[in-house]
Amino acid sequence: MLKKINWKSVVVCGLTVLIIAFIAHYNLTNHTPDDKKVVRIAANFPLTGEVAIYGKSFQNGLLMSYEDNKNQIAGMVEFDWGDNQFSSMSTISVLQKQLFKNPTIYTSALKPQTDAVSSQISEVGIPHFVWIPDRKINQNQKHNNFRTWVNLQNEADYFVNYVMKLKADKVVIFHTTTAASHEIYKHYISEQLKQKNNDIQILLLEFPAGGVSDIRTLVQKAEQFKPEAIIINGFIQQMTSVVQLLKSYDVIENNRILASFDILDALDSIEHSVSNDLIVVAPQYMVHSTDKELEWAKRYRSLYKEEPNYHAAFAYDMGLVIWDSMKRLNLPATSEQWIKAIQETDIEGITGRITFDKKGDIQTKMYLSTIKDGKIVPVESEQE
Repeated sequence: MLKKINWKSVVVCGLTVLIIAFIAHYNLTNHTPDDKKVVRIAANFPLTGEVAIYGKSFQNGLLMSYEDNKNQIAGMVEFDWGDNQFSSMSTISVLQKQLFKNPTIYTSALKPQTDAVSSQISEVGIPHFVWIPDRKINQNQKHNNFRTWVNLQNEADYFVNYVMKLKADKVVIFHTTTAASHEIYKHYISEQLKQKNNDIQILLLEFPAGGVSDIRTLVQKAEQFKPEAIIINGFIQQMTSVVQLLKSYDVIENNRILASFDILDALDSIEHSVSNDLIVVAPQYMVHSTDKELEWAKRYRSLYKEEPNYHAAFAYDMGLVIWDSMKRLNLPATSEQWIKAIQETDIEGITGRITFDKKGDIQTKMYLSTIKDGKIVPVESEQE
């Protein structure tokens, strides 16, 4: 039996597509010379709500980057901050308003919200800095997306290699309900481990959507499995809860719990007895801090009255990419000229040397590390 068509939803979706198509056409044909002299950076971030820590960190890092460099920037810069509240519908509404202001550069977070607007931004053709963890950021022959952030693909290969070194035959993988977590942890890591070890047994445990309920039950399942290695990907509260329970139950030996990037955000708020001996993958600047990076962190604390996280550091470097491109461009510049300039970036940032690969990803040195008394200590030499 055919389902009844929701004509109201069809009309709303159709109108949304038409509005964005009109805005894209307007932007491509209605710039004035004076308008093009201003570099407008439109941000579509979750600035309020349950994941506002990400949006605010990106915003703080980008604004600090501007303040530190505004006297050397070759041109005028305007920011347009949009709060998508971690809602895809709000993200589309924010985009519609921002496109009328003719942005030069666009940036969006997080994955569901970026997915909601990425195609439309590609149609407009402007450079788009994305804050998503996916393996690939440019699909279907797109070339306008860039990422100055860590991604799960980097982490996954380190974890697979480390599990192989442990010679673990029984592995538990905790993962979230998100598409990126499914792609990397549920599928990619599992498949890689099975290809390298035909006898390996893998128990997949999925966190419930939107909270930490039933985590004790998941940990009990892990305990019964008697794992020789545990990999955890989740949101901060989920990860810290799991690690605390795993250690209180004495489920596994030290140095056999591998925790994904988000645990790095919690190092200042969880007890050392919980974080000690976790295996993580960390960016270069967090492992081998230079005087320049320590001074940057000091200024960040003074400015925002909080500890800088790696999200803010990579957003700061996103700003450096833009300011450097402005120096090399003869403004006003076309979107294609902007994209080419960004692709040719080769500068030193807070997180290290900044260059992009052919896929639009920053090429960041990472270190397989362990946690000792709240500090990140490398256990392996870096990889590109």
